[in-house]
Amino acid sequence: MSGKNFSFRWRVFVFASLLFCIVAWVVNYSRPPVYRSQASLQGLILPINDRLAPASANQNLTQSRVLLSQPVLTAVVSQLKDQYPDQQWTVAELRALLKVEPVSESHVLNIYAEGDDPDVLSMIVNRVLDTYLAMRRDSENNDQRANIDALDAEVKGLAEQIKNQRQALENFRQEHDIVSIERQENAAVAKLNAQTSALNNAKEAMIEASAQVEAIKQAIASGKPVMPDKEQHDLRLLEERLQQLKNQLSEFDQRYTRKYLSLKPELRFIPDEINRLEKQIERKLKDGKRIVLAEAERNLEARRHTYSIIQSEFDKQRKEAQAFSSLFARYKVQEQDLAQLEKRYREDMEQLSHFKLSQTAPLPPARILDRALSDPAPIAPAYTRDALLTVPLSVVFGVFCVWLVDFLSPREQTKTYESVFVEPATAVEFTAGYSEPALTRVKPDHLLSSAMPYADLTDDEIFAMLSATHDLGRQVCALLLAGVSLEELPMLESAQFDQQTKRLQLPEPFARTLDLSPLFPIIFAEDHPFPPWPKGHVLTEMEFDNMVTMSALAAHLHGFERIAASCLRHNLIIALLAYGYTLTTVVQVVGQVNDKAMAYYQKIARNQPRKIAVNATLIHPAVIRFVHNNTSSDSS
Repeated sequence: MSGKNFSFRWRVFVFASLLFCIVAWVVNYSRPPVYRSQASLQGLILPINDRLAPASANQNLTQSRVLLSQPVLTAVVSQLKDQYPDQQWTVAELRALLKVEPVSESHVLNIYAEGDDPDVLSMIVNRVLDTYLAMRRDSENNDQRANIDALDAEVKGLAEQIKNQRQALENFRQEHDIVSIERQENAAVAKLNAQTSALNNAKEAMIEASAQVEAIKQAIASGKPVMPDKEQHDLRLLEERLQQLKNQLSEFDQRYTRKYLSLKPELRFIPDEINRLEKQIERKLKDGKRIVLAEAERNLEARRHTYSIIQSEFDKQRKEAQAFSSLFARYKVQEQDLAQLEKRYREDMEQLSHFKLSQTAPLPPARILDRALSDPAPIAPAYTRDALLTVPLSVVFGVFCVWLVDFLSPREQTKTYESVFVEPATAVEFTAGYSEPALTRVKPDHLLSSAMPYADLTDDEIFAMLSATHDLGRQVCALLLAGVSLEELPMLESAQFDQQTKRLQLPEPFARTLDLSPLFPIIFAEDHPFPPWPKGHVLTEMEFDNMVTMSALAAHLHGFERIAASCLRHNLIIALLAYGYTLTTVVQVVGQVNDKAMAYYQKIARNQPRKIAVNATLIHPAVIRFVHNNTSSDSS
């Protein structure tokens, strides 16, 4: 920033801040003062029915509303009109003027008013309190008598309701045969319970009979003997007789032949008797199965019929029980309503008795603790505080005005700080006016500038750029600070570099040899190819330029956007001239320079020492310093 711009901004800041302070102080001290007049009222809680008056916990809130109620303020307005006929007060104005605040954990109310006349404020506050107390005293007796009459009428009405409710409840009980308040003890419910038990028993018997029939059928199907109990004895005798004859016949067969047995009259009947007994047993078994199955089926049918009868009786009784349950529920509701009426009657009787007893003792009225006084000291505004607050605000306003003026000021569109003394609207070659072969053209972005030179960078700033950037950015900056121009960077080839002598031979039109040995091995590695960027990947001038700008950004340099490759070239020329090198020697290092830049550097060269400084090199000193520091670090 130039001294001229700084002086102009300082004048804008001072003028805006002083103007803001003066206006703010005029407005501050021109505000009218605000006075407050306050009084305190102690209100007592009245022992009255909660349903006919506000609860004691809300008494302060109720009294604060009454203080600013329509009747009280209307009476005050009427009194003010009589006393001050020239002033027209309204209820709305008084309600907006007055404020009431209850004091927590007490029955004290603060009523106050704020305005520009303390005498009028104190008069209005006191007038409101006096009017309220007068109206309160007039209405206390009437309110108490009205409350007692209302309670008495309610108690009588409740007594009549209780009497009618009891009679209706008794009639309902007798009409529907409700003998007990317990539901299970009434006839309909008891019958239903008995029917339920009988139905369950019948169902169990039917299930047993059905199971018995199924068991008999399974026994018959499997060939098991099935007989009635009374026939089992005869069957057993026949089976024993048959077995006896079979045993005799078996013994005779062992000793005699069947032909011999047929000749003996006492023996030949045995086979016939055996056949007869077998047929008789078979017939008896068939008859027994049929009889047992028929008896079981008849028993099952009888159980089913019994269950059907009990089921119909149960359904009938259940409907009666449901109807009774509905009636019993109505009975219980009426009973609960009667209990609620009796409870409310007892509460009202207690409150009526308590209210009548408390009425015998005189009620102390509300009283004024502090009356409103005319206070000459205003409560607002805080002139001193507000005046002090305007000071930092004026500083902020001044800074804002400086920014606004700077924002609205016109700027030159071609100011880039990337060349030395080239006219803004022209693009010329660096070698204009020289007899050497023509140079390649450079993009206008690298030639156009304002009429001011590059911003000079200190050695520390360039050292910071080399330290903060990445390897490739550091190598690009080092080449620029060793004499390689931005236009030559994309054209570098490995054949131009001598690996043994570490010298770089730049071709025409800027043919020259640069000694890069001081840059090894810190900035460039011995075993890495040169140039350091990937083979086959040609970077553009814009990409190299952006690397320099990003290196300045990484070093957190102020105005980093103005620092580009041509800026490093300019600083290299200044540094070599400061070492004592002639401008001719410098041009042999950096290449050709245009006429305007040459004139500028000639002025600088005339003011520099003629003797070359000790340890001077043709590379920027910040690069040598970076290499030396990193070499020392590696050695340690």
